[in-house]
Amino acid sequence: MKKLISMGLVGIMALNGLWPGVVLCRTTHVIAVLDFYNTTGQSTYDYLGRTISEAVATNLGKLKGVELVERGLLMKVIEEMKLSLIGLVDPRTAVRVGRAVGATAVVLGSFTVIDRDLRINARVVEVETGRILAAESADGKVHKVSDVTDELSLKLWSSLTGRKLSKPIYKRWWFWTFVVGVGYTAAAYQYHLPPFKEPLPMPPPPPQ
Repeated sequence: MKKLISMGLVGIMALNGLWPGVVLCRTTHVIAVLDFYNTTGQSTYDYLGRTISEAVATNLGKLKGVELVERGLLMKVIEEMKLSLIGLVDPRTAVRVGRAVGATAVVLGSFTVIDRDLRINARVVEVETGRILAAESADGKVHKVSDVTDELSLKLWSSLTGRKLSKPIYKRWWFWTFVVGVGYTAAAYQYHLPPFKEPLPMPPPPPQ
């Protein structure tokens, strides 16, 4: 009984995309994620460029249909090509870097901060053709940069794979209806059914 319940939950989660590892994607993208460019003009926010890059790379790396170029190799190539962070905003330069590291696509972008409000813009450029495969943005607070990068990563993945974003399964009313129903059924099975496994006593014969 418990095994059937577990299999049912896993199946629903897989179909809904809650577990990205079991999402079926036909195309695998080898992606290099470059550091994001700081457009605020304030060096105090420079650290966000790498923070955003690593967060997006980590998120994309968890999803089916995406393979990542190792950051160490990426940084080595950028250093050898003597490129600055400003140059990496140019799609043509990004394509050169992507080709050098064996990527099929490159993620590049920029961010700005106004009154602690953060906006991140990102593009995915195909290395072979130089065309833009996806262009997305996400907004939020600076102190919640992880939430913003999560949203941005899912948008990029959705554009690349063609899968539409939907509410997480745990935010759907029918999911909790299902969970409550399964729990009630399990409890009924455990506490009510076993006593009836034994034959019921026969009623006494009617009085003569």
